[in-house]
Amino acid sequence: MLHLALVLGMAAQENQAEELFKKLEKKFAEAKSVTLGFKLDMVDKRTKEEEKKSAVEGTIRAKSGDRFIMDVTIRDKGEDDKFFARSDGKTLRIRSGDRPEKEEKYPKGMSRFLTGATIRSGVFVLQSMGREEAPDPAEYLKVSDFSMNEGGRVEVKVVMYTLTVDGKKASVSLWLDTEKLVPVQRKVRIEGDEGRIMTFEEHYTKVSTDEVPDAEFEHGK
Repeated sequence: MLHLALVLGMAAQENQAEELFKKLEKKFAEAKSVTLGFKLDMVDKRTKEEEKKSAVEGTIRAKSGDRFIMDVTIRDKGEDDKFFARSDGKTLRIRSGDRPEKEEKYPKGMSRFLTGATIRSGVFVLQSMGREEAPDPAEYLKVSDFSMNEGGRVEVKVVMYTLTVDGKKASVSLWLDTEKLVPVQRKVRIEGDEGRIMTFEEHYTKVSTDEVPDAEFEHGK
């Protein structure tokens, strides 16, 4: 009987965690705009002796109609590299470092993908910008095996789950403010071949679903 009670308790916890996650995802999917300010620390531990650290800080704003803005600073080996991208839904303009601004093709459906990644994975998967068409986040960023813990404050819960990207699995812990229904921080751990471990720790400095004015996505701003 004790074993059965434990199994039922774990199943109920999994259901609660997944329901909270889906509620959060629905809120962001239905929002007219999403704004995410973040600080991301990355550690790539390839061997016991070899470890690479880097950090990314910035803001992402996304709105329906393939409109988005990415304004980030990448810190690697003590040097900063700035990256800025803006799409007005028709053209994408990118400025990287001191190089002149250039116009590039961008994946269709990118604003939907950015919104989905805000909840499912975090910003570390944004290399998907290199595709001709952004993938469906629900298909590309698969989530499963939910569970939940307390988050240190009454209103904060930690939803844990498995994230699968292109067949590779990652363990994710997502801290959620259940009163405001927004993400607070996230930890992602990926175990690779030959003992390689990659960790991504994101802290969200601003999270909003308030509508961003259309004028913000116009080039020349």
